[in-house]
Amino acid sequence: MADRLFDDAVQGGASATGRAVGVLEAGRQADFTVLDPDHPAIAGHASDAWLSGVVFCEHG
Repeated sequence: MADRLFDDAVQGGASATGRAVGVLEAGRQADFTVLDPDHPAIAGHASDAWLSGVVFCEHG
């Protein structure tokens, strides 16, 4: 669920601002987020569940 919400927010923001963002591609801007794998919201979870852990503060 968090993946879809995040993707929709990125695409909506890109559309609203007219910016070429949302994909890693030559000529496009990129923003990166660094997550601490030891943070309680994501520690012990598979990396594909980290976004849900951060967005929803899921601990298990």
